[in-house]
Amino acid sequence: MKLNSSLLLASSQILTAVLGVLTLPLLTFFLEPSGVGRFSLIQSIIAISTMTFALGFEQAFFKFYKDSSSIISFSLPILISSIISSSLLVIVLFFFGNGLGFDSIASIFTIALVCLMFSYNRIFNLHFRLKLKSLLFFIMSVSQKIILLISASFIYTNDYLSYADPIIIFLISGFFCFLLALILDSENIVFFKFKLFYIDFQEIKKHLAFGFPLFISALLFWLLFTVDKLMIAKLVDMESLGFYSVIMAFSASGLLLQSIFNTVYLRKLYCLKKDDLKLFVKKVFCCYLDIVVLFYFIFIVIAYFAFLAMPEEYSIYTHFIPLSVLYSLIYALSDFASVSFSIYNRTHIGMIIMSLQVIFIVAMFSYFLPLYGLQSAFFILSFSFLLSHIARVIFASRFEGFESQKASIFYVLILCIHSVSVILISNPVYYLTSSLVSFSIYCWYSVSRRQLIKNIKESL
Repeated sequence: MKLNSSLLLASSQILTAVLGVLTLPLLTFFLEPSGVGRFSLIQSIIAISTMTFALGFEQAFFKFYKDSSSIISFSLPILISSIISSSLLVIVLFFFGNGLGFDSIASIFTIALVCLMFSYNRIFNLHFRLKLKSLLFFIMSVSQKIILLISASFIYTNDYLSYADPIIIFLISGFFCFLLALILDSENIVFFKFKLFYIDFQEIKKHLAFGFPLFISALLFWLLFTVDKLMIAKLVDMESLGFYSVIMAFSASGLLLQSIFNTVYLRKLYCLKKDDLKLFVKKVFCCYLDIVVLFYFIFIVIAYFAFLAMPEEYSIYTHFIPLSVLYSLIYALSDFASVSFSIYNRTHIGMIIMSLQVIFIVAMFSYFLPLYGLQSAFFILSFSFLLSHIARVIFASRFEGFESQKASIFYVLILCIHSVSVILISNPVYYLTSSLVSFSIYCWYSVSRRQLIKNIKESL
């Protein structure tokens, strides 16, 4: 992949993440915390749909993609699986949606339609990515967030529409994004029209064997990042979910890094021979580790000043920002270790660790949330990701080429100490001073001693 193409793909992820971080804080000026909580809940439901609606066929599409003609064998399976997934979503919300604000047939079918549109938008974007149409990928990725923000601004600055359910925002933005995808990929729409019912059962069997375990993994991933919100909505209230969601919006730094890594490096890792894998992984991981540490300090300082501009009721949770950012960065490092499980066909290891982590979170939330309230959620979530990271690194280090990742445990523990100390001391001067000094020291170390910039250029 050319350097310019890699940078364009990475910049699309950065802009998308930045716009995603801005969305919830901006909504605090228009919505009460309970409205922000509902908006966040709808985002979470859309997230599971976009990850799981194709039942793993989109993951197989990523691995077995060769050229434009390879999309033929995926057309009908993706269409059928999307209908099945949407139907399951309707059934689940019909029986369990009352406590989450989906108490009418209209709202249930509306969220199902929204999820379907966003899911197909993701498939279009995946197609652009695999055809190396970096500019189209960039336009589609960034436009989804911009259209969502424009829709929210239009709705909540209009006196007649300001009390509308947040689901209307997603319905409008999903529709316009879907139209944009059809326009950008118009030549393949005709292709789909004539080849839609072409089906190769041998190909489907191969794709399902590869993709379905990843579908289960995607479902666990969603639970990992959403079960906390569902349990806060159920065990506390929607207002607390609003506070929690705004703070957690800044944790997108870790998911941003993971997304950039998957976009730029994942396909190359699958293609490398074992002889080249060890050197490449070591070089990329050193860069990745340095960037994670630097991002931690950058994001918590930016988030602190962002909170100063938000409504006053959010300020009591300012000192929990470092812990919320840290948990997602720990996951970003853990995800690098998980690549070894896929390369060496040991994906069940990652799924077992993730399953145990979800069970741990549910158990701890069930006990501590009613007793200690919202603040306990930040500690439980971060601790669970720390344990998960240690387990993943221990298993990953057994595979050839991934031995160097044990060093990340030390760095993560140092960041944990810093984030907990910010909460215990609860002093703005300590928060900012410790963050800026630590950033300066590590920046000098990574650039001058570890040649971070040179290694990034070579790995790209």
